[in-house]
Amino acid sequence: MEAPSSLSRKYPVRFYIDREIKHGVTNLRWHAGRWTARLLDPEAVRYYDHIASHSFDIENVITVVPSHRVIYFLIPKAANTRIRATLGEVSGRRSFSLLPSRWNRVGYPRHPRTISVRAFHQLATDPRTLRFTFVRNPYDRLVSCWANKFLGKPLVKKKMFTEGEFSIERYLKAKKEIDAPLPEGADQTLSFPDFVTYATAIARRGVDYHMQTQSDLMRVQGLPLDYIGKVENFSTDIVRVLDHINASDELRKQVTVPLNKSDRSRAAEYYTPELAERVFRAYEEDFNLLGYSRALPA
Repeated sequence: MEAPSSLSRKYPVRFYIDREIKHGVTNLRWHAGRWTARLLDPEAVRYYDHIASHSFDIENVITVVPSHRVIYFLIPKAANTRIRATLGEVSGRRSFSLLPSRWNRVGYPRHPRTISVRAFHQLATDPRTLRFTFVRNPYDRLVSCWANKFLGKPLVKKKMFTEGEFSIERYLKAKKEIDAPLPEGADQTLSFPDFVTYATAIARRGVDYHMQTQSDLMRVQGLPLDYIGKVENFSTDIVRVLDHINASDELRKQVTVPLNKSDRSRAAEYYTPELAERVFRAYEEDFNLLGYSRALPA
């Protein structure tokens, strides 16, 4: 079984207390602001509710940087760690934490519930706001997801007070509804072919946003995108975002350094023709909408 991280061993209980305190304070502030907005700005409440009901998961998918008029649609396994780190750096946010290892740490940018309903409405409807996302070849994205979330990991629910493998927990719950003999147990891991069976079965079901189609994640009625960059052209496509946030020369140098880079750089080696066909069928809208070739990347 994979050893727990050093953070989990050193701060097992405080890590979760820290997370729950932050979540509780954020929700308390947001609900108080929503109550006020119902009286002073009901249109802002109606707008937020509309966006929330038409997005895959507003708290995980939409990121806001009010200070620089930015809304980022996060797509997992599409350079989102690098992008969020860049937006967090430019916004100057610092993390509050009970954990000494996280004191004065640059925080990631916020999700919509960390600002008021009225502030979100103003940001989202401001014509000066940049609404952007980055996408990735579906073949490569799935290999990266498998390598990061499943490769070599036992297919059991983690014990309390460790950093839980939420994708594995979702897998264990969803596999019962999938008509396929998928593995489970402490002595079992998920091979890439089995992962493709699982991912293609849930691609449009809203089970795990790491495997949800990119077209679903980026399609939010009432909040259209201004710009779509591609991971394959990251060093050039990210310039539009850097110009908008008026990034410093130093930050521009740092931004092309990959974070959490997968060593699965030759994704085509993991596919048979049959696996590639199944991925194309399940993610066909992504291939067509985002302009990716059906052929495996070289």
